[in-house]
Order: sequence, then C-alpha cells, then structure tokens
Amino acid sequence: MKVFIVVCHDRHSGDAITVHATRAGADDRLEEFRSFFSAIDHQWTERNYGRSQGWVRYVETHDDGPRVRIQEVELMP
Repeated sequence: MKVFIVVCHDRHSGDAITVHATRAGADDRLEEFRSFFSAIDHQWTERNYGRSQGWVRYVETHDDGPRVRIQEVELMP
C-alpha cells in the first residue's frame, strides 16, 4: 500500500506532518498550506527533484520561508 506524506515547514512553527491515502489528498493539503502563505505575498516556486529521490512534489518560497514536500512511501505488510 502506498501513502503520501506531506511535510509543511514554516520556520515560525516548525514542521507539520500529515499522511494521506491518495495523492489528491496530499496535493489538497499542499495547496491549503500554500494558499495561506500566498495571501501574505509569498511567491512560490515548484521544484522537480524526480521520483528517484522519493519526493513527488516540492514547493518553496525564497530564502528561509515556508516550503512543502510530498513523499510517496510504500508500506510493507
């Protein structure tokens, strides 16, 4: 079974980690976090690190601003 781990980082509050059964759920969480910070004028950049590194999505702001990563993980029985 695959799960999607979302790591939302904000230097003021630390990491918030959630686990989702679907990629759509993980993407929704990423967009929710990003929209909160976009409302206060943060500009986001989407990076593509490729699936070989495990991250399926990574978005960040400049400098030490907020960032979000989604990682796909295969659970072992």
